[in-house]
Parts: sequence; structure tokens; C-alpha cells
Amino acid sequence: MENVTPSGRFGRETIWVLAMTLLGSGLRLKGLGTLGLDHFDEGIYAQAATWIFAEGGLLAIDLGLVPYAPPGYPVLVGLAYAAIGVSGTAAILVSILAGVLTIPALAWMSRHAFGPGAGAATAALAAMAGPHVVFSRTGLTDATFLLSWSLGMIAGARFLERPGARRAAWFGLLVGLAQLVKYNGWMVGAIVATAVGVGAIRPGSGRTSAPRALGYGLLSATVAALVYAPWFLFVERTTGYAGLLAHHRSYVDGIPGWWPNWQQHMAQAQSLGGRLRGVVSWLSLSIGLAWVGSAIGQGGSTRSWGRFRRPGPVVALALAAASIAAAPANLTWWAALAWSPVLLADRRPSARLAGTWFLAMAASTPLYHPYARLWLPTLAASWVVSGGLIASILRQLHGDAEGLDVAREVSRRPAPLAVAAVASVIMAFIGPWLLPDRVRWFPDPLARSDGIRTLSERLRLTAPPGGPKVSRFHLYARPPLRFYLLQSGMPVSTHVDLESLRSTPAGVTEFAVIDSGMGVERSGALREGSSWGLAQPEAEYPASIAALLDARPEQVYDASMPHLGRADSGLAQRAPPGSGLAGTGMFWLFEAR
Repeated sequence: MENVTPSGRFGRETIWVLAMTLLGSGLRLKGLGTLGLDHFDEGIYAQAATWIFAEGGLLAIDLGLVPYAPPGYPVLVGLAYAAIGVSGTAAILVSILAGVLTIPALAWMSRHAFGPGAGAATAALAAMAGPHVVFSRTGLTDATFLLSWSLGMIAGARFLERPGARRAAWFGLLVGLAQLVKYNGWMVGAIVATAVGVGAIRPGSGRTSAPRALGYGLLSATVAALVYAPWFLFVERTTGYAGLLAHHRSYVDGIPGWWPNWQQHMAQAQSLGGRLRGVVSWLSLSIGLAWVGSAIGQGGSTRSWGRFRRPGPVVALALAAASIAAAPANLTWWAALAWSPVLLADRRPSARLAGTWFLAMAASTPLYHPYARLWLPTLAASWVVSGGLIASILRQLHGDAEGLDVAREVSRRPAPLAVAAVASVIMAFIGPWLLPDRVRWFPDPLARSDGIRTLSERLRLTAPPGGPKVSRFHLYARPPLRFYLLQSGMPVSTHVDLESLRSTPAGVTEFAVIDSGMGVERSGALREGSSWGLAQPEAEYPASIAALLDARPEQVYDASMPHLGRADSGLAQRAPPGSGLAGTGMFWLFEAR
């Protein structure tokens, strides 16, 4: 297949990408000591990761993991346990490392697809992406999954450019690994296959290479299936794979749920945008840095950018300043929506893949329950495509065609670029009007999440000095509390519902803990009719953004109050701005009457 990827020096762009990677690592590592496991699923993964110390190894992995995720992430966390000890921090560090590595991975994909300057722009967008920063600072699968997804897309792009046995096998391996991190990893292969079909529609190398790509694609599918087969067989033998599929189908909302789910995704992405002051946000700063980085990445020499015969450098700085001062929320998403349809007609396989990636995920993700973290692959595609759009605009301003026949590339012609740029800005300003209510920003994407860890430390001190030790904690709480108590050597019993706990006789040295994050209201937690009595007044602890968005996704809308959520029950955002908290959750401690 003809290689139409622009050539160019990678030195300056590499330095910029490394700088953005360092910036992104600083954001993700900031306040590491204030992070802890708080989301329901985090406790599941953290406990499953103790397979590393089980007698049967991976065969003894906690079956409670099966409905939530394949073993990829817990395997990595287990290795982290072996290296630095069992802790919530070890699990979070795996996510942070994966999140940091995703920045250069996406930058490579963008530069490979769109040429010099695109990688620098995408690196800036990914480094300061609020949603990605938030979920990179958790013990969830999503940061690791996005890295495996990005590597799969890179392998897919290389496969499309030159289909062959080696590249097909490598691509299949990465698709299988993505499937082992999250159950929708197969979509990487589906998107690449769709890109093959898109390329076959119009005359050119994409059509002539389609049969070869489809043929070797069967090899990719076989390799991916072989990689995933051990987990499939394990689930089939233990809990049954049909039950797993039925469980996940229950979260599919289908066509009727598409529009409200899309609204929720867009609102959640906006709420995590990291507003700083006025209209300035992490997003607007990242777009400004993207313009500057792309200009640096395209600077062939000091002479070419040092002279003002062309408007490139001046306009790049002006666009950067305008972006920082006035970029609307979700601008990169709208930019990708405006430009991706144009990319489908591009001769470059990697550019077609980037456009297909975004459009496929933007259309399919809202069919599923709108968990905020599921929007990350769509957002990542928008960073790749937007980085390419920025680089292409600057290339036009710079007058640098990179030796290509620009007239044959519709995506590089001035008119489509101008239309995509203008349309993206217009749609981004209209976007908030498509949402059902005004969106409230989380005051700090770097908010602490150590509430449950702090609670577990205090529970260890529950027994009075000199008195009998606590014989057991009965929990109706999110799994991270069980994980922390077990790791501290405390005996624990978990109850699947509140009635089970209420009907359990209270022992003299036993305590019960009820977590508002399980959907319990004050009236329910304090209801009479059991052998448990309130031991201490209700206590509030910091709640993570990830837990808040899952427990009360409607919190992103609030037309009358300055903060997110409700104060009467559950997890609520009641912390004042500047407190370093995203919100709070309540816990009740009970003892024998």
C-alpha cells in the first residue's frame, strides 16, 4: 500500500510530547497521598488482585470479578502488590502509569495519521484532559483499558497501511489484550474492520488492498480469540458465559436511550473540564498548548518560522490565546465530529481509521448505560482527530504541503478545513443548549478520594483501650471498605442488602457499618427494629468524583444551587469550592443495643 504519511523531523515534536507527558504525569500524581479506593468497582478489582498470593494463582482469582471485568487489570495490580505491597495506592499507581503512557501513545497515533505537529497537539489535549486525569487517579480499569485500546489502534493503523501476517498477528494480540482488560475490547477490531470497508468504498489503494486486509484480518481475529480463550473457558466453567452476557445486556439502553445517554455523557465530560477562573479551564489551556506545540512540531527551521513573511507563527499564537480565553466546553469533541466525516474520504489509512474510530464510538457508546468512564475511548479519538485538525490548519497557514499532492487529499484542502474549524466552534457554543439543564463543573478534578481509607483506619480504633477486641465488622458498604479492613487484619462479614444486616443478631464485640453510597438514606439507616443501636453520630468522609458520578449521575445538573447533588441522603457534593473535596458520603456505625 502506498505510504502517504507525511515525512518530517520528529525531534522538536518529540521534546514537546515528552514535556506534555511530564505535565500529564504531574497532574495525575499530584496529591497521591490523598487518593484512595472509593468507587464500588475499585474494591472488587483490588480484592481480586490478591490472586498473586493465592495458592492456586490466577485459577484462584475471586469469582466476584467476573461480572465486572476480565482479569487484565487485576493481574497488573497483583504484580504491583508483589513489588510494593498490598495497598490501594498500588492499584491506583497502575492506573496512573497507564494514563501517563497513553499520552505519547495517542500522540504517536495522531502524528502517524496527520503528520508533523499533530502528535504535539494531541499530547497537549490528552495531558490536560480532565476526564482522563480523573479516571487515571482511580483503581478502575479504564485508564489501563484506554492504553491497551490506543496501542491496538496504533497496531491497526500499521496493519491497514501494509496488511501482512506479522502485522496481523501483532494487531490480533493487542485486540485480545484489550479484551482481557474490558469486555468491549473487541471493538478495536470491529472499528479497524469498519475502516477497511470505508476504504473500499472509493477508488484507490484502500479498495485494492481491502481483500488482502480482510484475509489477514481473519488471522488477527484468530489470534485475538486465542488470547482471550483462557478467560472465556474459565468463565464458562465457573459461572457460565451466557450469564455474563445477560448481565451486560441488562445495561444496554438501545435506541430509545441514545439521546438522554448522549446528553449525560456530554454533561459529564463538561463537568470534568477543570474550570480554573471565568471561562478558562484545563480544556481551554490544553487547546492553547496544542496550537503552540503543533507550530513547534512543524517548525522545519528557525529561518522558516523566524520570518514573518507568512502568518503562521503569529496566527498560531493568536489562536492559542483565543482558545485559552474563550474555548467552549467539549470543543475537541465537536471538532472531531465536524472533521471525521471528511477523513473517511482520505487516502491515508490511519487518517480514515481515526475518523472511523471517533464516529463509531460517538454513535455506539450512548446505546449503553452512561457511565462517565465509558466515554474515554470517544474522547481519546477526539483528541487524535482534533490534533490532526490543528496541525492541518497550521500547515495551510504555513504554506507547507510536505511534498504531498494536496489537491488529492480533500481533508487537506483549505475549504474543508475552514468549514470544519468554523462548524466545530459554532456547534460547541450551541452544544450546551442541547442539554436538559445547566451543567455544574466539579471544582477540582484533583479532589481527594481517601474517605473510605480514612474510615477504615478509624474503625480499627473503635474498641476502647483495654477493652475486648472487635470480633467482627458487619458491612453494608462499598467493597473498598472490606478491602481495607481485611488488609489491616480485621474480621469482616459482608451483607448483600440492608435487611440481611438488620436481621443479624448483634454480638457484644461486633459492630455494623452502613454506607450511604449504597443508596441508604438517614431514615433507613436509623430505622428501629433490629438488635443494633447507633454507636456514634453519623460521620461524613470525602467521596471521589468517580463514585459520585456513578451513584448520582444527575449531579452534573443543578439550576438553582451552587454545588452538585442533594444533602439529604447518599453521596452528595456539599463541599465548598476550594476545600479540595469533590463531595461527601455518610457512614453510620452501630453496636449491640
